[in-house]
Amino acid sequence: MKQSQSISAALCKQSEQSKNKYRTRLEASIDCITFLIRNGLALCGHDESEDSDNRGNFVELLEFHARGREIIQRVMLENAPRNLQLASLDIQKDIVRALSIEVTKEILRDLGDDYFAILVDKARDVSIKEQMVVVICYVDGSGYVV
Repeated sequence: MKQSQSISAALCKQSEQSKNKYRTRLEASIDCITFLIRNGLALCGHDESEDSDNRGNFVELLEFHARGREIIQRVMLENAPRNLQLASLDIQKDIVRALSIEVTKEILRDLGDDYFAILVDKARDVSIKEQMVVVICYVDGSGYVV
């Protein structure tokens, strides 16, 4: 039997394809979540089922991002295995957590030993859920207020 026809070669090839598809799904999810966070938009919707008219900002943006990009469209949402769609709330929270860690590291690196100010505001909305906003103000190395 030729080496290229062996089972291990076929599994290795399929494994590499699976890794590439997963990486494409993950990068698209990170891109969409980053966009929503930078614009202060909510990720989730009230009804994210497939027959809903508005599935939430994240899923809608993911579909929009895949439109016209065949590589992404082939591996996203309906075309992905049910347990690898990377659209669940837990995965969204994990990506947001990872992004927040990276942003915090960047702020601390940029801040150094300089002075800074922290503003914290807590409010309660109509549904009695409390929300808190934390704002960090500092002057970066170029003299700009961040």
